[in-house]
This record gives sequence, structure tokens and C-alpha cells, in this order.
Amino acid sequence: MPKWIPAGLTAVLLTFVWPGLGQLYNRQWLKAAILGGTFTLTFLVCGGRIMQVFNVMMDGLMTTPDPTVLQDQVVGAMTNVGPSLLLLLGILVATLIDAFRDSRKRAQETRSA
Repeated sequence: MPKWIPAGLTAVLLTFVWPGLGQLYNRQWLKAAILGGTFTLTFLVCGGRIMQVFNVMMDGLMTTPDPTVLQDQVVGAMTNVGPSLLLLLGILVATLIDAFRDSRKRAQETRSA
């Protein structure tokens, strides 16, 4: 039976779909659970904040004729959305790099064994 050799590109593409999938592909179960869980929780929190901003905008467009009032409402709702998005991006980039490096490392170990 041939040995399984992970492909770096496959790990990166899976991680890009959802962080943690590349680690699953690399057979790193605990790391996949930690990184995937962290990203999922952050995504849920950030997604809720983004939906709150969207709802404020839509409600304001329907009920508020004054654009300055709407602007104030939207700016107030956007508090802390930026850091959450940066955190999501940081987790995504870190998991992409990790999945690629680990797949290359495992491939080299498999080939040399």
C-alpha cells in the first residue's frame, strides 16, 4: 500500500474554504479542532455584529429621513466590527501558513523514510 503524501496546495485550498480543514487533511486532529473552533466562534461573533450593522442600516433607510441621524446610528453599530474582522483575517492567514508548512514537512518526512 503506497504511503500517503500530503500536498501543500490541497491543504491550503482546504484551509481557505474553512480554517482547520487543511489541518484535518494533514491529520492534525487537535490543531484542527482548536484553529477551526476559534475561527468558527470568532466568525459567529463577527457575523452577528455585521448583521447588526446591516439591520441598523436597513431600519434607518426605512424610518429615518435625515441622513445624519442614519450615519450616527450606523457608526454606533459599527463599534468593534473592525477588530473582529482583523482577528478573522489573522486566524485565516495563520492557518493557511500552518497548513502549507506542515504538509511540506510531512511530505519530506514521508519521502525520506
